[in-house]
Amino acid sequence: MSPLDWLEKRIRPIAIPHLTLIIVAGQVACFLMRFSNPLVADRAALIPQRVLDGEYWRLLSFPFHSFAEDPFWFLIGMWALHFIGSTLETLWGPARYNLYLLIGYLITVGAGFIYPDQTVSNMFIGTSIFLAFAVYFPDIQFRIFLIVPVKAKWCAAVTLAILSLSFIAGDAQTRVSIAASMSNFLLFFGGTMFQRTRQVQRTSQKKAQNHRDSQRAFHECTMCGRTDKTNPNLEFRYCSQ
Repeated sequence: MSPLDWLEKRIRPIAIPHLTLIIVAGQVACFLMRFSNPLVADRAALIPQRVLDGEYWRLLSFPFHSFAEDPFWFLIGMWALHFIGSTLETLWGPARYNLYLLIGYLITVGAGFIYPDQTVSNMFIGTSIFLAFAVYFPDIQFRIFLIVPVKAKWCAAVTLAILSLSFIAGDAQTRVSIAASMSNFLLFFGGTMFQRTRQVQRTSQKKAQNHRDSQRAFHECTMCGRTDKTNPNLEFRYCSQ
């Protein structure tokens, strides 16, 4: 039994069903608070120094804090989160889905205390759920800007490329934030991704070897060096002496 399977077994009795729906409802409520009292909504954000000062509720409200401002794109984001999250939750079951988000939550919160004065992003929720979804359903299409159809695997590839570039070019805080937000995905799928990469490399090497073999001459004249590849119309025979 793998460590993840062992943890899933332990968390099963307390797993929260319909966790995606709860997160979406919480983010919608937080978003609506911006219009009535922006200060109330902002008090849901996770700022580790404020937690150290006694505002412990931020640890619980953190997943529901919404960074979006435009209502239209916020609704699109919530629809996408509900769709991919509910699909993944149905595929895995509540226990494994809870464990996946819990690991991302704990590591993200822990990493946030390295820079306690900064607001911690909860991007691990949407990003990690989408990447896990793309692993299982790579050919499902999403419409970018509601127009351009793009398969999930290409959206995931672009997401990983952006995160990788940001990790390389960013400062230490950015790197810690990205590493923390990707932690649950890497723990769950790092081995699978490594195996797939090795398989692609082996397939590419095999194709290259087959190509080289197909270009290799079967017959070659020992006198002039011509082959059945350079001169396909020649008739090659073996000397009997």
